[in-house]
Amino acid sequence: MINGIAITRLRNSEFSQLNSDVLALIQRNDPAALKVEEAYNLLKTENDELTVLLNPDKGSALTALLEAADDRRDHAVTGINLVVSGYINHFDQAIRGHALALQRNLGQYGSGNLARANYQSETAGISSMLTDWTTKPELAAAITALHLDDWKEELTLANKEFNDLYLSRTEEASSVSPVKVRDLRLSMGEHYYELRDLIVSYHTIHKGAAPYGATVSQLNVLIEKYNTLLASRKGKASTDPETPVAA
Repeated sequence: MINGIAITRLRNSEFSQLNSDVLALIQRNDPAALKVEEAYNLLKTENDELTVLLNPDKGSALTALLEAADDRRDHAVTGINLVVSGYINHFDQAIRGHALALQRNLGQYGSGNLARANYQSETAGISSMLTDWTTKPELAAAITALHLDDWKEELTLANKEFNDLYLSRTEEASSVSPVKVRDLRLSMGEHYYELRDLIVSYHTIHKGAAPYGATVSQLNVLIEKYNTLLASRKGKASTDPETPVAA
């Protein structure tokens, strides 16, 4: 027999992890040898979908693009700071004056540290800084005098690209509704028990012969870890806002 567990009492992340662990154990023991390939594949497909729903940042195809766009603007911010720092020592006093004006402005937004700020802070800082360079005559003149117009254009495009991608990923993440997760959990619960019952049936038919005996033993050890988790939480007020799905 495979030990029972109240899977509806598991939180979403725990529910997904339990299924991932169960599937991993069955994979090690070979679904084909266990004669449960169809049931295994069905549950795995659903669990993969649930994993993406619960971890949209990891699952989103936009994440890699977002990281690349962030790198692009980080390079631009770093490059501009280095150019300005170089001009601070220029032999022409007027050029030094322009460099000092830009250095003070860059300092207001963190200078080189701006590239290491969190996503939202960096976006806001760059946007405000670019506005300064356009609306404040002394800074606009400094950008031109230090031949930074191309750098300014690059930073503008990179920041816009990043912000557009960030908004797209936010919209994508917001489309993941609790209803989708609930429905998927309900379906997975049924398929989990179907897979479990198949293994139990074959275990009985083959009288615990390999690979069924080892598989059942391993699953029982695993399930008991989750039962211990549930038992430790029983009667305690949860600090986790995530609500388990009712049976």
